[in-house]
Amino acid sequence: MSGEKTDPATAEWAAAFYGHAGKSAIIVKDQVYGFLANRLQEALWREVLYMIDAGEATADDLDRCISEGPGLRWAIMGPFLTFHLGGGPGGLSAYFDKFKGDEEAPYSPLPGPALTPELRAAVLDGTDRLVGERSFEDMVAARNRCPVAIRKAVSENRGG
Repeated sequence: MSGEKTDPATAEWAAAFYGHAGKSAIIVKDQVYGFLANRLQEALWREVLYMIDAGEATADDLDRCISEGPGLRWAIMGPFLTFHLGGGPGGLSAYFDKFKGDEEAPYSPLPGPALTPELRAAVLDGTDRLVGERSFEDMVAARNRCPVAIRKAVSENRGG
């Protein structure tokens, strides 16, 4: 979101600049605490903390679950298009009809758990195993390089 005194053309120019650099910019309509992506990421974070705390999964299980599951789809399309396709030829409307009330099902008992010393230790231990011998710098470089490569591959395969 640009400031109240920011010329809309300036925000458009900045979005185009980041787009040219291989990034994706969204000019939000109103200020959102924590930014859009961070807010969604935080909801998922609370859920994975709960699942570890409840003994339902490990950090490795959950990281692989996301990166090899929805993460692969999310590199191509977000939740709306994903669920649209989940509805079959009838799209999102058919999905809503087929899974009526599913949005209200108690999949999650959120809010998240308290970050107790035990939960903290379990999360840190699991994350340390995921990091392994990789250096922080190498992980940052891959994190910064991969989204641009993924966006390029998706663009080439989506036709724009």
